[in-house]
Amino acid sequence: MGALFSFTISSGVLLLGLWLAYRWFMAGEKMYDFNRAVLLCIYAVSFVALPLWHVLSEAHGPGAVAGAVVAGALQPAGMEMAGSAGDVLWRVLLWVYVIGASAVVAATAASCLRLWRTVSRGRRIDCGDCILVLTSGSGTAPFSWRRYVVMSEDDYASAGEMILLHERQHLRRCHWLDMLVAQVVVIVMWYNPAAWLMRDELRTVHEYQADAGVLAAGTGVRDYQMLLIKKAVGARFPSLVNSLNHSKLKKRITMMYSQKKKGIAPRLRTLALVPAIVGAIALVNVPAVASALGSARSAAFGASHVETVASAEASSASKVSQNPAPAQAPQASASAENRIAQFPGGDGALFHYLARNLNYPAEAAEAGIEGRVVVTFHISAEGVLGDVELVRGVHPLLDEAALQVVRGIEARFIPACENGRNVASTYTLPIQFKLPPEKAPAAQ
Repeated sequence: MGALFSFTISSGVLLLGLWLAYRWFMAGEKMYDFNRAVLLCIYAVSFVALPLWHVLSEAHGPGAVAGAVVAGALQPAGMEMAGSAGDVLWRVLLWVYVIGASAVVAATAASCLRLWRTVSRGRRIDCGDCILVLTSGSGTAPFSWRRYVVMSEDDYASAGEMILLHERQHLRRCHWLDMLVAQVVVIVMWYNPAAWLMRDELRTVHEYQADAGVLAAGTGVRDYQMLLIKKAVGARFPSLVNSLNHSKLKKRITMMYSQKKKGIAPRLRTLALVPAIVGAIALVNVPAVASALGSARSAAFGASHVETVASAEASSASKVSQNPAPAQAPQASASAENRIAQFPGGDGALFHYLARNLNYPAEAAEAGIEGRVVVTFHISAEGVLGDVELVRGVHPLLDEAALQVVRGIEARFIPACENGRNVASTYTLPIQFKLPPEKAPAAQ
């Protein structure tokens, strides 16, 4: 769950940047089909761009040879450590995230139940390409979902043909599928304003398309505008459906009179999305941000422990599995005057770094060599890492891989503190190299 939480944060940054670029450069253009496609592409890019970037960067980085497991806890020699404040914070935020997502799921389920009850209780008329559902009450505005068009008996009697024409535009373009995607994004990114704003933006484009379709069918502009004004009141379903009285009525009427710009120039504005993608990727790769995301990825519901996995293909194209041994809970002092040394961003950020940079030697993987390597290192009062030594080895290849990844740490640690004074400390780090079951016999 921590991995999902971390992913939604990084993807949410990209989603927000792309939404802002769209609002500034494209939202006012009268090219509804194109804008709808751009909004759907924003969803796709937000969820795919960053994982793809990490895959490509890791494919050319030091972790491309093989995989290994970093398991256990960074712990000072001869000391007991309690869960750090950062770990507790991320654990609390993870609980908040899950509770919020559950609440949105519950609200969505309630909306679906209400929708089902409305459709099942109404009087149905088969119109060929859709099913018209007429309700006895007049408090709900007309809306459409899948093959169903729902309106009250009063609306059907007064302007049924025009309303049906409008809702058919939604059904013909399968707008309900867009709303389903948007709702899923709202569930997984409920805390991100961009998720809600994107859903609203997509619904607005849907209404622009439907309005244009109604007018193209020969409906009088003034008659149609009066219908929209009359139906500006009435309850709307909070999600999933396209209601006739969707907000931003003034913009919809303004769009009816605006002229569509010709040529390719308006579409070239989509190039403004490129800097947003580059900026978001650069932001999530800033060391401080990457460390925070690493801590979020390591967050768990239960007792705090550090368990990070680095995996990639070995040179023989076989995969090295991840099956870490039980980790020991990291400990930290609750006093501001006494603390253990910490990697910037906490243990989660350190193990995220190790996971991305640790190699499982190809020769060792081919020979079926596995085991647990224990490394110790010194952290000075200034936070500088040094004196990396092997405490317990398994094989020269694995021992050297473990030593190299620790020696490659360039970031300065937050030094340990005793009675308000920075002090040097020594730490041990267990690193387990584990092969998949199909490779295990080769090690025997």
